[in-house]
Amino acid sequence: MLHNKIADSDDWSSLRISHKHDAEVVETILDLIPDDQVSSFISQADKLGMTSLHWSAYTDSTTVLAPALDRMSLVEQQETVQATDNRGWTMMHTAAYKDANLVMKTLQNKFGSEKEVKWKVLTCRTADGKTPLHIAVAERNIKAVITLLDFADDDCGSLLAETDNSGKTGLEYAAQGTLLEHCLRLAGGIKQISLLHSAVKNDDVKTVELVLENIGDSESIRDICLREDRNGFSVLQTAAVQNSVRVMETLTRQMTEDDCLQCLTTIGSNGETASHMACKL
Repeated sequence: MLHNKIADSDDWSSLRISHKHDAEVVETILDLIPDDQVSSFISQADKLGMTSLHWSAYTDSTTVLAPALDRMSLVEQQETVQATDNRGWTMMHTAAYKDANLVMKTLQNKFGSEKEVKWKVLTCRTADGKTPLHIAVAERNIKAVITLLDFADDDCGSLLAETDNSGKTGLEYAAQGTLLEHCLRLAGGIKQISLLHSAVKNDDVKTVELVLENIGDSESIRDICLREDRNGFSVLQTAAVQNSVRVMETLTRQMTEDDCLQCLTTIGSNGETASHMACKL
């Protein structure tokens, strides 16, 4: 633990300083730490109570986050991600406040299939009961809002129903009459489907465009369009069944010809392609 105890006057260790600059340095430092000590090493806090992962979220840097999580068990990952600073904020709150899309996408990829852990990460609360979604909406960080709802997937309606200590939902933090409010209202009525599926089902081009503009660089439009709901319908299949021509055009014009062809001809878990469904209408 010597490496993390050699700190400057603000209790910044070499790991917290290096994560901003050099991934190789971070890897080298982590390689020197025994596997059973990585979690406690990463969880060392500075005078603000912030760990290396809090600072990763603050700067939207995955240099420390990705390799650190890879060296921990699922239980250790959950405990580390939910560690709070002096304000009672987890790294997810910090990411929501800073609109740190890369960090949130990394956590989504790590915990997306772990339903129980994912829900705990998404519903962690500050001292006044705010979830990361409350903070993202309050800060008008649309990219963070879209990522959090996407992370929640078919539980996004439940996430939006979560209230803070004053009884307010995330929707109540949004300015009235804005596209963000409209997006959240749509998410609030969702049962077992994603926000994008719901927008497509309602032929809601504006919300579809909003989601596509804010999905981040780490996920392609093709992957978004191939994602299935619980009934096995992909986004394009949903558009085909609803005969949502404007939505279909919005989705396909942002893809390459090869990606578009793949989305239209991929056989889903329901045994159908989007092209077959469109022809049945």
